[in-house]
Amino acid sequence: MPAPTLPAAAPMAFAAALSLSLTSCLDGGDPGGRPGAAAVDPGAPLADRVNASTRALIPVEQKKNWVFDAYVSADSPDVAWSRFWTKRIDFTGVAWDNPRTLTLISPRHALVAKHYQRRAGSMVVFHDRRGDEVPRAIVGTAEIAATDLAVVLLHEDVPRGVTSYRVLPPSDTYAESLPGAYVLITDKQRKVHVHQVHSLAGRSIAFTRADGIGEGFYEALVAGDSGNPAFLWLGGEPVLIETHTTGGAGAGPFVSAPENFAAINEAMRALSEEQGAPVYQLRTVGAR
Repeated sequence: MPAPTLPAAAPMAFAAALSLSLTSCLDGGDPGGRPGAAAVDPGAPLADRVNASTRALIPVEQKKNWVFDAYVSADSPDVAWSRFWTKRIDFTGVAWDNPRTLTLISPRHALVAKHYQRRAGSMVVFHDRRGDEVPRAIVGTAEIAATDLAVVLLHEDVPRGVTSYRVLPPSDTYAESLPGAYVLITDKQRKVHVHQVHSLAGRSIAFTRADGIGEGFYEALVAGDSGNPAFLWLGGEPVLIETHTTGGAGAGPFVSAPENFAAINEAMRALSEEQGAPVYQLRTVGAR
């Protein structure tokens, strides 16, 4: 799938397509974060709020950016979550057991990249905050037309110890309010990078290198990173905004584009009704 069309002056080079409550505030002071970071001004523009929260989360220099200190072993299916700055981010809702990641949007539904997905009948593994394995089977898939997204249905709900991610409310205004916002970018190596929103066009969002933080936070996405999620850090929680389609700084479908948002909800409803499962819908920040 080709990269989204960007303005000619876009300061980013894309690789070929890979087969690859808003008013809450966050203070600094957690070990590994930036001590003394200012609280988020609830009246500030969205990108400024996101960036204030993100600066309070990340260390001054990128060092340990792994999601896990250890991911399973020969004699245990359990994992050890990172002891460093990424430990503050709840990644229990991402199935990291395969490069074809799933990202939970309800206790029963997950998003995947349409061009890089697992088959119905596949087992997927999440891990709760204790590191214990939470396996589930895919029982249905619905592909979203005109964008690189698919919704999968699991055979039963995940337990309360595994999160499903909230998203921004659908709106056409993010092309003005989100550029410049820092984004937590994940990849197949189970690492977290910090990029920045470059632009939004139609149903897609594109990223670039982040200004104002160390160079070490950037890493180009490569083949096999498709479908890994990108989050805004806002109000002390990761807010899902995208799953990767292209390489370089990254780009993919913007979950909160009104067309994508509506199509995802419809796919969730249809899958649940087909399988006799609970009908869930996307949850947005500011609505629990």
